[in-house]
Amino acid sequence: MSGARKVFFIIFGFSLLIGLIIGLINLVAPGAASVELNGEQVEGMTGLWTSLLASGIPGLIFGLIGAGITSLFTRSKKKRSNSNKW
Repeated sequence: MSGARKVFFIIFGFSLLIGLIIGLINLVAPGAASVELNGEQVEGMTGLWTSLLASGIPGLIFGLIGAGITSLFTRSKKKRSNSNKW
């Protein structure tokens, strides 16, 4: 697995984990975590899916940005061709 792919999975997975934790807290104790959809507080499975999407979409974006930056910095340099010699 390349470094860029690892960075993507770490950032995206961490983001989904945060959303899952918030959603599960909302399922167990609805007053402990505030999840809103269109300005209204949601509870139950709607709160779980809302928190997963609200954390997954930015995680996807930042994961792709991190993977792109990692792939740029870890590229191997191309060997010079011998055509530049006399």
